[in-house]
Amino acid sequence: MQCQTRNALNRQTQFEFISNAGYTAFAWVGLFELNAYLFEGLVVNENVSWVFLPAVVRVLAVLLAGSAGVVGLFIGALFTNLPIDSVNLIDAMVLTSLTALNPLL
Repeated sequence: MQCQTRNALNRQTQFEFISNAGYTAFAWVGLFELNAYLFEGLVVNENVSWVFLPAVVRVLAVLLAGSAGVVGLFIGALFTNLPIDSVNLIDAMVLTSLTALNPLL
């Protein structure tokens, strides 16, 4: 009986972790695209903008979701960094890691 309860709690915890990471990744990508649309005129170059809405997601994801938020930030940032033609895979992984781990510092 106790083993079944522990397995059920473990599955629920895994589901919460995956769903929190998914919500965070979705919020990151959504705000990234919204930022690109709304503040197109404030872009300095391809990688620099005066206003960056997803920065709010960084702090909130770590505060509300913990390590699942960090995983979601990593996945979301990876989706938004890979399409840039001037960034190779190694650079994209470094930028993605910096984006995800920055709020933990």
